[in-house]
Amino acid sequence: MANELFYSYGARFDGTYLGQADDQSVETNLSDLISYQSGDYAPGYTGAKSSAPEYKLDTMDVSSVFSLVSSGNGGVDDIVRDFSAGNVDWLYRAAANRSTREAVATQKHYIYRMIQNAMFYWESFRADSKGEISLSTKTIATLKGANPVTTLIPNQALPTASDVANLYTMGKVVVNGTTITRLQSINWNNGVKIENELADGAESPTFAGIDEIRPICQFESQDLAAVGAFGFDGFPISNNFDVYLRKRKIGKINYPDSDTVHIRLRATAGTVLFGRVSGAKAAVNCRCLMSRPVGGGNVFAVTTGVAIPS
Repeated sequence: MANELFYSYGARFDGTYLGQADDQSVETNLSDLISYQSGDYAPGYTGAKSSAPEYKLDTMDVSSVFSLVSSGNGGVDDIVRDFSAGNVDWLYRAAANRSTREAVATQKHYIYRMIQNAMFYWESFRADSKGEISLSTKTIATLKGANPVTTLIPNQALPTASDVANLYTMGKVVVNGTTITRLQSINWNNGVKIENELADGAESPTFAGIDEIRPICQFESQDLAAVGAFGFDGFPISNNFDVYLRKRKIGKINYPDSDTVHIRLRATAGTVLFGRVSGAKAAVNCRCLMSRPVGGGNVFAVTTGVAIPS
């Protein structure tokens, strides 16, 4: 009788390891096939029509995600990256019965491998002052050549995990040069809509891409005066919409604002909308609808290694 238990261990993207996994899953997205014989009340045939595998990884290694999507082959808009030039591995570490974990170098672990057929993108994050930021990401696999859409490889060694060196919490929101004080939370969502296309009777999509994005950042503040200036009919971005993520410091709390170790997400065009005022301690909820700047360019840009303005 086998005694096997496995733990999420992150993923490897063409040799680059991404850990600090907060949550990790594999979704086959199988489409049911059920058929009835004429006049019968119970199925006479069952199976599956198609599968569109989707891999989800929530990670607190925020800076590594941004590095993955902004560099290398196919980095687009600081959101998505094409990994069809290399493999993507979904990693699971074996537990050791009557002990802790099997050593990563031993060949006892499991890998779900996407062979030169993957697309990686990040979706969203939420930040407040009480916790660390976890970035939600997805990886989509397509059929390519004779390779299966996903290959399960047992009894493998794993890469050595890097130290937990990158943890971030909420920083600041700056609208047209004005810092929004008494900030309570930030919720960023890229509004990614995926296009998966089947063809030629294939069992899985042969094409996957982003149909559209709709980046929206919601933020909540107790500074009624500052957000009240946005008015009730929309407030245009004329001098940048900046969201800062503050880096934690090991053995301490946070790095000082003046240290160039933090992260900035910047949109140069869009509209800030005044939402609602609510709560016993009055707080205002606003959202920024980001758009492509006049003359073209990315909707927003991510910059690591910056200071947070005072």
